[in-house]
Amino acid sequence: MVVLKRTVFGLTWRQVSDDLCGVSKHFQSDTLVLFYTTGDVRGIAHSKIRRRERRPSKMTVDLDMELLDRVLDDPTAKLRDHTARIYLSHAVSISVATICRAMARLGLTKKKLQHYAYKRDEVKAAAFWTELMSYFSAEQMLVGDETSKDRRALRQSLGWGIRGEKVFATDSFPTRGPRVSALCLLSVLGMEDWRYTEGTYTADGFVAACRDMMFVRDAHGLRLVDRFDVLLLDNASIHHTHASFITELECYIKVLFIPPYCYHLSPLDNGAFGWVCEFLQDNTHTYGHLPIRDGLDAAFLALSAETARYCFHNCDYIFT
Repeated sequence: MVVLKRTVFGLTWRQVSDDLCGVSKHFQSDTLVLFYTTGDVRGIAHSKIRRRERRPSKMTVDLDMELLDRVLDDPTAKLRDHTARIYLSHAVSISVATICRAMARLGLTKKKLQHYAYKRDEVKAAAFWTELMSYFSAEQMLVGDETSKDRRALRQSLGWGIRGEKVFATDSFPTRGPRVSALCLLSVLGMEDWRYTEGTYTADGFVAACRDMMFVRDAHGLRLVDRFDVLLLDNASIHHTHASFITELECYIKVLFIPPYCYHLSPLDNGAFGWVCEFLQDNTHTYGHLPIRDGLDAAFLALSAETARYCFHNCDYIFT
C-alpha cells in the first residue's frame, strides 16, 4: 500500500508514514529511508524473513565431536572461524554463543585445550616422522623455510634491571635498519641456495624465489629437483596458496608439509637458523657496518656440512 500511494498517487515519504504505525521505530526508520531512496519497502521485509529463516541451530552430538576435533587441530583459531567452517561443511548455522556453551559442556578450558593440542601434535609429529623415515634418508631431504632479520641480529643486546621494572639495555644498535627475509634451502651438505626480499615473503614471491632455486642448473648442469627426492616445508599459508606450483613440483620431487607447531621436525628451525644468529653476533666487528644481507651471505656460506648434519641429527633424521 505504501508503494502504491507513493508511485500512483504521488504522495511524499512523510505522507505515507501513517501506514507504518504500530511497527518499531527502528524498523520504521529503516523502511522510510529505503522508501525515500528507492520507492520500495519489500527489501527490508524480505531481509527480516531471511534472518528468521537463518536462526542459529542447536549443537548435536556429532557436531560436538566435530567441534572437538577442529579445536584440537587448530587451537589458536577464533570461534567465529570454527562456526564458518561448520557452516561450509554442513550448511548449518551455529552462533558463537552456542559454540562457547558446547566447549564448556565438553570441558574445554584454555589450559586443557593447550594440553590436548600439544598431545595431538606429538601424535602427528610421530606419524609424520615415521612416514618420512620409512621412504627417505637424510641425504635425500631438502628443507625450505624463511627467516627475517634486521641489524639487531648483528649484536646481542645486554642490559640490567630490577625485577618488575623496565630493563635498561646497552650494547645495542640505535637503528634497526630495513628488515630482510631470506628463503633458504638446506641439505646435509649445507645451505644449497637462498634468496632475499624486502620485508616478508608473499605467496607470489615465495613461488618465484622457489622456482628460481629449484629449476636453475648449477655449474655441473644439475638442478635441485634432480639431486633430491623430497622437499620439506612447514605449514605457512604462503606455501599452500599456489597449489598449481606444488603440483608442478610434485612431478620432479616429493613435497611434504611438516605438521603445525612441530618446529622440532625442521632442521632449519631446530638448529640452522640458531647457528646463523650466533654467527652474526660473533662477527659483529666484521659485518656490523655492512648491510644485513652481507652478514647473512657470510653466515650461509660458513654453515658447514658438519653443522648441517648436526641440524638433521637434532630432528632424529640421522642416528649416528
